[in-house]
Amino acid sequence: MHALTSQACADALLAAGLDPAVPTRWVAESLLTHLPRDVHADLFAMAARLGGGTGSAFSVALEPSNWEARSPCPTLLPAALDTAEDTLATLEAAGWRTAHITRAADFEHMYGRVPNKGFAIISALSEAS
Repeated sequence: MHALTSQACADALLAAGLDPAVPTRWVAESLLTHLPRDVHADLFAMAARLGGGTGSAFSVALEPSNWEARSPCPTLLPAALDTAEDTLATLEAAGWRTAHITRAADFEHMYGRVPNKGFAIISALSEAS
């Protein structure tokens, strides 16, 4: 198990005051690209367990067209790359349900610009919501 999703990490979050009964907003912005793919599911499941009560949500920002340019070691990236659909399926398997996927075209329509060609934000609600 990865240190980020270990029981020690969960215990530290609870000791720091995370209350599973209080709605929690989890945000993974530019985080998943630095973690092995199998850790994504563990992270989503831990978040659902610790702060996935009614009113909780999880948002994931994906910027695939910019990953290779930003990575100090592009050869390590293919194992971590996920599409919005892959990430959505992993969130749902961990106990979250889809609220909305905002894609690059949506951003272009709303703001007149696109962050990156493959950009997407996946917003999911807890199963309890």
